[in-house]
Amino acid sequence: MKKTTFWCAVRIAVLMMLTAGGGALAQAPTPRFFSGLINDYTPQTGGGPWEIRGAWSLTLNHNGTADFSAALNMTHDDYWVQATTPSPVNDNTSTGRNPHTHHITLTDASVSSNVAGCTGLLISNGTLSLTGNGNGMFAGSGIDICITGGNAVPYSNVTLTFLGPATMHFGVQAIHGVVRKSVARGDHDDQDGDQHDGRY
Repeated sequence: MKKTTFWCAVRIAVLMMLTAGGGALAQAPTPRFFSGLINDYTPQTGGGPWEIRGAWSLTLNHNGTADFSAALNMTHDDYWVQATTPSPVNDNTSTGRNPHTHHITLTDASVSSNVAGCTGLLISNGTLSLTGNGNGMFAGSGIDICITGGNAVPYSNVTLTFLGPATMHFGVQAIHGVVRKSVARGDHDDQDGDQHDGRY
Protein backbone atom coordinates (compact mmCIF):
# COMPACT_ATOMS: atom_id res chain seq x y z
CA MET A 1 0.00 0.00 0.00
CA LYS A 2 2.82 2.38 0.89
CA LYS A 3 4.55 1.60 -2.44
CA THR A 4 1.39 2.41 -4.38
CA THR A 5 0.96 5.72 -2.53
CA PHE A 6 4.63 6.60 -3.13
CA TRP A 7 4.46 5.99 -6.89
CA CYS A 8 1.20 7.93 -7.19
CA ALA A 9 2.89 10.88 -5.48
CA VAL A 10 5.86 10.62 -7.86
CA ARG A 11 3.58 10.60 -10.92
CA ILE A 12 1.69 13.66 -9.68
CA ALA A 13 4.95 15.52 -9.03
CA VAL A 14 6.25 14.69 -12.53
CA LEU A 15 3.00 15.84 -14.14
CA MET A 16 3.13 19.10 -12.21
CA MET A 17 6.73 19.70 -13.33
CA LEU A 18 5.87 18.99 -16.97
CA THR A 19 2.86 21.29 -16.84
CA ALA A 20 4.90 24.08 -15.27
CA GLY A 21 7.67 23.61 -17.85
CA GLY A 22 5.18 23.71 -20.73
CA GLY A 23 3.72 26.94 -19.41
CA ALA A 24 7.16 28.50 -19.17
CA LEU A 25 7.98 27.40 -22.72
CA ALA A 26 4.74 28.83 -24.07
CA GLN A 27 5.56 32.20 -22.47
CA ALA A 28 9.21 32.24 -23.59
CA PRO A 29 10.30 35.63 -24.99
CA THR A 30 11.10 36.15 -28.65
CA PRO A 31 14.78 35.32 -29.30
CA ARG A 32 17.03 38.32 -29.85
CA PHE A 33 19.52 36.69 -32.22
CA PHE A 34 18.96 34.43 -35.23
CA SER A 35 21.36 32.82 -37.70
CA GLY A 36 21.17 30.27 -40.46
CA LEU A 37 21.76 29.42 -44.11
CA ILE A 38 20.27 30.43 -47.47
CA ASN A 39 20.06 27.67 -50.10
CA ASP A 40 17.79 28.20 -53.12
CA TYR A 41 17.56 28.94 -56.85
CA THR A 42 16.45 32.09 -58.61
CA PRO A 43 14.13 31.97 -61.64
CA GLN A 44 15.28 32.64 -65.20
CA THR A 45 15.77 36.33 -64.58
CA GLY A 46 18.84 38.53 -64.45
CA GLY A 47 20.82 35.95 -66.43
CA GLY A 48 19.57 33.07 -64.25
CA PRO A 49 18.61 30.67 -63.00
CA TRP A 50 21.27 30.99 -60.32
CA GLU A 51 22.14 28.84 -57.34
CA ILE A 52 22.26 31.07 -54.26
CA ARG A 53 23.81 29.93 -50.99
CA GLY A 54 25.31 31.48 -47.89
CA ALA A 55 25.07 32.38 -44.21
CA TRP A 56 22.91 35.05 -42.59
CA SER A 57 22.29 36.53 -39.15
CA LEU A 58 19.75 38.83 -37.56
CA THR A 59 19.80 40.77 -34.29
CA LEU A 60 16.73 42.34 -32.70
CA ASN A 61 17.85 45.54 -30.98
CA HIS A 62 16.66 46.96 -27.66
CA ASN A 63 15.10 49.95 -29.44
CA GLY A 64 12.72 47.72 -31.45
CA THR A 65 14.70 47.76 -34.70
CA ALA A 66 16.67 44.93 -36.31
CA ASP A 67 20.01 44.49 -38.08
CA PHE A 68 20.46 41.80 -40.73
CA SER A 69 23.49 40.61 -42.68
CA ALA A 70 24.17 37.89 -45.23
CA ALA A 71 27.14 36.72 -47.28
CA LEU A 72 25.97 34.83 -50.38
CA ASN A 73 27.55 32.94 -53.28
CA MET A 74 25.77 32.77 -56.63
CA THR A 75 26.60 30.66 -59.68
CA HIS A 76 24.76 29.37 -62.74
CA ASP A 77 23.12 26.03 -62.08
CA ASP A 78 23.20 22.87 -64.22
CA TYR A 79 19.91 23.75 -65.93
CA TRP A 80 21.34 27.06 -67.17
CA VAL A 81 24.46 25.31 -68.53
CA GLN A 82 22.38 22.68 -70.37
CA ALA A 83 19.65 25.01 -71.61
CA THR A 84 21.81 27.86 -72.89
CA THR A 85 22.36 27.84 -76.67
CA PRO A 86 25.04 27.73 -77.79
CA SER A 87 26.05 25.65 -74.81
CA PRO A 88 28.71 27.46 -72.78
CA VAL A 89 31.84 25.83 -71.56
CA ASN A 90 31.02 24.30 -68.19
CA ASP A 91 33.62 26.32 -66.31
CA ASN A 92 33.85 29.10 -63.77
CA THR A 93 34.47 32.04 -66.10
CA SER A 94 32.06 34.91 -66.68
CA THR A 95 30.74 33.11 -69.79
CA GLY A 96 30.27 29.81 -67.91
CA ARG A 97 29.07 29.30 -64.36
CA ASN A 98 30.00 32.90 -63.52
CA PRO A 99 30.39 32.54 -59.73
CA HIS A 100 30.11 35.79 -57.78
CA THR A 101 29.33 37.07 -54.31
CA HIS A 102 26.80 39.36 -52.66
CA HIS A 103 27.03 40.99 -49.25
CA ILE A 104 23.76 42.26 -47.83
CA THR A 105 23.27 44.42 -44.75
CA LEU A 106 20.02 45.91 -43.51
CA THR A 107 20.22 48.21 -40.49
CA ASP A 108 17.63 49.98 -38.33
CA ALA A 109 14.88 47.90 -39.93
CA SER A 110 11.33 47.79 -38.61
CA VAL A 111 10.03 44.63 -36.93
CA SER A 112 6.44 43.43 -37.08
CA SER A 113 4.70 40.10 -36.60
CA ASN A 114 1.86 38.14 -38.16
CA VAL A 115 1.20 40.55 -40.99
CA ALA A 116 -0.17 39.78 -44.45
CA GLY A 117 2.27 37.53 -46.29
CA CYS A 118 4.35 36.67 -43.21
CA THR A 119 2.94 34.56 -40.38
CA GLY A 120 5.99 35.18 -38.20
CA LEU A 121 8.51 37.98 -37.77
CA LEU A 122 8.75 40.47 -40.65
CA ILE A 123 11.88 42.61 -40.95
CA SER A 124 11.47 45.40 -43.50
CA ASN A 125 12.45 48.93 -44.50
CA GLY A 126 15.69 50.10 -42.88
CA THR A 127 18.92 51.05 -44.64
CA LEU A 128 19.97 48.44 -47.21
CA SER A 129 23.49 47.93 -48.55
CA LEU A 130 23.91 45.40 -51.37
CA THR A 131 27.16 44.51 -53.14
CA GLY A 132 28.25 42.33 -56.04
CA ASN A 133 31.84 41.06 -55.78
CA GLY A 134 32.44 43.86 -53.27
CA ASN A 135 31.04 46.67 -55.44
CA GLY A 136 27.91 48.60 -54.53
CA MET A 137 24.91 47.79 -56.72
CA PHE A 138 21.14 48.10 -57.11
CA ALA A 139 20.79 51.43 -55.29
CA GLY A 140 17.24 52.13 -54.21
CA SER A 141 16.41 48.46 -53.62
CA GLY A 142 14.61 47.01 -50.62
CA ILE A 143 14.26 43.64 -48.92
CA ASP A 144 11.65 41.91 -46.75
CA ILE A 145 12.88 39.18 -44.39
CA CYS A 146 10.32 36.77 -42.94
CA ILE A 147 11.09 34.24 -40.18
CA THR A 148 8.47 31.56 -39.55
CA GLY A 149 8.18 28.13 -37.95
CA GLY A 150 5.86 25.45 -36.63
CA ASN A 151 4.64 23.90 -33.39
CA ALA A 152 7.85 21.90 -32.86
CA VAL A 153 10.38 24.53 -34.00
CA PRO A 154 8.91 28.04 -33.59
CA TYR A 155 11.60 29.65 -35.77
CA SER A 156 12.70 27.27 -38.54
CA ASN A 157 12.38 29.01 -41.93
CA VAL A 158 13.54 32.30 -43.42
CA THR A 159 12.73 33.99 -46.73
CA LEU A 160 14.34 36.98 -48.42
CA THR A 161 12.18 38.93 -50.88
CA PHE A 162 13.94 41.65 -52.84
CA LEU A 163 12.18 44.84 -53.91
CA GLY A 164 13.02 47.44 -56.52
CA PRO A 165 16.02 47.26 -58.90
CA ALA A 166 17.49 44.16 -57.20
CA THR A 167 14.64 42.06 -58.60
CA MET A 168 16.33 42.29 -62.01
CA HIS A 169 18.98 39.90 -60.66
CA PHE A 170 17.34 38.06 -57.73
CA GLY A 171 13.76 37.91 -59.06
CA VAL A 172 10.55 38.86 -57.25
CA GLN A 173 9.96 35.49 -55.58
CA ALA A 174 11.01 34.66 -52.02
CA ILE A 175 14.46 33.11 -51.62
CA HIS A 176 14.38 30.37 -48.99
CA GLY A 177 16.66 29.33 -46.16
CA VAL A 178 16.80 27.73 -42.75
CA VAL A 179 17.11 29.10 -39.22
CA ARG A 180 20.05 27.26 -37.69
CA LYS A 181 19.95 29.03 -34.34
CA SER A 182 17.75 31.36 -32.32
CA VAL A 183 18.94 32.47 -28.90
CA ALA A 184 18.42 35.08 -26.22
CA ARG A 185 20.55 38.22 -26.32
CA GLY A 186 24.07 37.76 -25.02
CA ASP A 187 24.24 34.05 -25.84
CA HIS A 188 25.75 33.92 -29.34
CA ASP A 189 27.71 30.71 -28.76
CA ASP A 190 27.09 27.93 -31.25
CA GLN A 191 26.87 24.33 -30.12
CA ASP A 192 30.28 23.76 -31.67
CA GLY A 193 31.80 26.45 -29.45
CA ASP A 194 32.10 29.16 -32.11
CA GLN A 195 31.21 32.71 -31.17
CA HIS A 196 29.67 35.29 -33.46
CA ASP A 197 29.12 39.01 -33.13
CA GLY A 198 25.79 39.03 -34.92
CA ARG A 199 27.18 39.35 -38.47
CA TYR A 200 28.18 36.63 -40.94
